[in-house]
Amino acid sequence: MRKLTLVCLVLLLTAGSAFAVGSPQRFADYNMVDVTNTMDLSSSGSTAKQDTVYLIGGPARNDGKFQNNVNPNLPDAEGWTGVDLTAPAYSRWHVSSYQSPTGTPAMWAGENFPNDCGTGDFSGYSNGFLEYLDWVGTVANPANDTVVRVTAVVSYDNEPNYDFLGLRYETPAGWVEHATWNGAGVAEAVDETFTITAADYVNGNEVHLRWQADADGAWSDSDCLYPSQGHSQLDNVSVYFGGVLQTFDDFNSGIGPNWFTVVPQGYGDFSKVWPLLEDLDPCVTNETPQFAFVDDGLVVPGVGPSSNTLYTYGPSGYTRNCTGGALGANTDDNLLANEIWSPALAWPAGDYVAAALQFGNYLHSPYGTATFDGVFQVWHVRCSTDGGNTWYGWADRNTIYYSAQGAYGRSSFVVTDLLEPGTTHVQVALGLTEDARYNIGTDGTPASYFDNVAFFVYTYGGPAISIAGEWDLPQDQFAKNLDLTPANLASNALRFDMCQDLLDTTSPNIVHGDSIVLNVQPVRPGAELTELPKMHYKIKCNPLFDGVRNVAPWAATSRATSRRQRLHVRWHPGPVALGVRPGRRRPAVPR
Repeated sequence: MRKLTLVCLVLLLTAGSAFAVGSPQRFADYNMVDVTNTMDLSSSGSTAKQDTVYLIGGPARNDGKFQNNVNPNLPDAEGWTGVDLTAPAYSRWHVSSYQSPTGTPAMWAGENFPNDCGTGDFSGYSNGFLEYLDWVGTVANPANDTVVRVTAVVSYDNEPNYDFLGLRYETPAGWVEHATWNGAGVAEAVDETFTITAADYVNGNEVHLRWQADADGAWSDSDCLYPSQGHSQLDNVSVYFGGVLQTFDDFNSGIGPNWFTVVPQGYGDFSKVWPLLEDLDPCVTNETPQFAFVDDGLVVPGVGPSSNTLYTYGPSGYTRNCTGGALGANTDDNLLANEIWSPALAWPAGDYVAAALQFGNYLHSPYGTATFDGVFQVWHVRCSTDGGNTWYGWADRNTIYYSAQGAYGRSSFVVTDLLEPGTTHVQVALGLTEDARYNIGTDGTPASYFDNVAFFVYTYGGPAISIAGEWDLPQDQFAKNLDLTPANLASNALRFDMCQDLLDTTSPNIVHGDSIVLNVQPVRPGAELTELPKMHYKIKCNPLFDGVRNVAPWAATSRATSRRQRLHVRWHPGPVALGVRPGRRRPAVPR
C-alpha cells in the first residue's frame, strides 16, 4: 500500500479586529502532542511577544516554585489552596422563579454567571455539578413494604446523555436511581411509583428520597460549551405512602419544611507540597518541593493510604487515591476531582491583552493499561473583570492529559482567548480528575507533580487565531480506496479531513471529522469584528487528475454574539458541513 498525497494546501483566515478562541480539545498524550498549540497571528502577520509581565513565576521571581525563599528545600504552598471539587461549599438547590415550571416560586438547581455565553441569559449550571434535595419520612409499620408515589412538575435543560436530574431512594446497600430526566423538557408532569421493601428502609423505619442534579466535567454554562437555562426546576412536589398523601410542597414560602438541601460529602482533598518526590523519568530529576496528590493516610484523615505493587516510587510506596476516597466504594458518583488554585493574580495596568500559562509537571497516567485507574491531569484558568469580586467560569481546552511512561515536561498554553476583555484578575487551577469511562482498575501512580508555575501577560497586535491542536487540522491521507488505481483515476480521491477520530477510543473503526473549527473573539476592550472571517485556501494541483478533480468552492458559516462578538467559524471544502461535536475529554489513541 502506498500513501498518496495529491494536494498541498495553504490556509489563511482573515477578519477584522478580533481574537480567536481555541475549539474544545480531546485528550492529549503528553508524549505525542505538542501542548503549545495556539497560533499567534496579528493583522500584519506573525509577531513576537513583547513587553512581557509575569504575574507569577518567571525570571527574578521566587513564587510559583512551592519552596521556601530562605531554604529552598522546605515546601511552601505560597497561597495556593487545595480544592476537592466533589465537596461544594453550599447547595445550588434554592427557591427561585427563574424558568419555574408553574410560574410561581419553585426549587431550582442552578446558579448565575457573569458570562451569558452570548445568549443573553446569565443563568445556568457548572461543570462537575452535584446537588442534593432530600426528603425523609417514617413508615407506620416497618414490618411491611411501602408503595411510594412521587408527583411533581419539572422543567430541565441539561446536556443530553451526560447531565441528569434523577429521583433516587436510599437503602442500606446504597442509593437506587429510580428515574432520570435528561436533555430539555418544559413543565412536564412527573408521576413515579415504586415499592420500598421493609429490608430497604433506612434506620429501620425511614424512607429517604432525593432529587439529584448532576453534571460531568465539561460542557455547561461555566465553559460556554453548553449554554442552558438552568439545570433543573421542580415544583408542587407530593409524596404518598400507599396512596395516602404525606407531604405537599409548592415552595411559595421558601424551602422546607419537608424537603431540605444536603451538601455532598467530598472525596477528599489530597493536595500537599512534598519536599522531595521520586519518579520514573530516566533523564530528569526534580530535587525541589512539588505539589502532588499522594494518599499517604494522613493528608485526608481516615482515608488510605493507597498503594499497589506496580508503581511503588511514591513516598513510602504510596500513590494517588483511586478507590473512592472518603466516599468509599469507587462508583460513577465517587470519583477523584482534586485541584490546587492559585491566589488571585492582579492584571497589570497598560496595554496588556494576551496571556500564557506555563508549568512544570511530572505526568504518569498509563491510559490503555489493563489496570489503569482512570485519573488524568487537568488545568484551567478563570478571570474576573470587577476586581475579583465575581469570577467567570473555569476555562481550558477541554483536554485531559496522560503519559504511559512517566516523564517530566514543561507545558505551555496561550490562554488569551479563555479570558475576558477588561480582565482585572486571573486565577490558575492545576489538578487531577477521574473519568468513570476509564477507571477499569485501581493501580494509581503518585503523579501528577506540579512545579515552577508561570503566568505572564503581554501586548498583542491581533487579530489572533488559536486552534485546538494539530489533530483538528487537515491531514495527509490515503486514497479513499486505500491504494493507487491508475486505471481509474477518480477512485483515487482524497477526503479533506481533520485528524481527530470522532468515535470512542474503544472502537476498532476510525471516523475523521470533516470540518475545521475556529472561534474568533476580540480581546482588546472595545474591539469589534468588522466582518465575518473568511477561510482561503490554495491548491497545487497534479495535472494528471485535471479530468476527474472535483474541488468544491470554499464555504464558511459563522455565529456572532452581540455582547462578546465571539464567532464560531466552521470551514469545510464541500457544500455540506457534518454536525460534528468536538470530543468530550477522551484520549486520541494512536493507531
